[in-house]
Amino acid sequence: MPGSVIEQILERVKATLTAADIVPAEHVHRSREEPFAAREVPAIKLRRVESSHQLVGRELVEITLRWGVESHVRGEQWETLADALHLEAHAALFADDALNTQARYLACTSTTCEADPADQTAGRLVAIYEARVTVTRADLGNPLN
Repeated sequence: MPGSVIEQILERVKATLTAADIVPAEHVHRSREEPFAAREVPAIKLRRVESSHQLVGRELVEITLRWGVESHVRGEQWETLADALHLEAHAALFADDALNTQARYLACTSTTCEADPADQTAGRLVAIYEARVTVTRADLGNPLN
């Protein structure tokens, strides 16, 4: 059974970043909870943040989806390394026509950097992305756009 349009978009994001060969394919994760070991970075983690649903007319719903693309890196200049990784991921997302057809108005809306509290030469840049998709009120699994 296919998932909601939200899960479909997040799977497309993961597939896009995996295919872009920015980091090794096994270093692109969805919702991973365990910390990354030194040998596992650079890495990218995707996390669903939130969605809002706005009724448009009687039968249509416009979903605004937000998700995080976390760029995990290690090195003395980790913020610069994380920024470079984010720029590559960003370019890959915007180059994917299928993603940009399914997820309208794709945009990066914010970024934050966080050092690893246990290792100040490691950290992550979290970029929050937003996109919209239209569905019917009765079917959250089939995008109309």
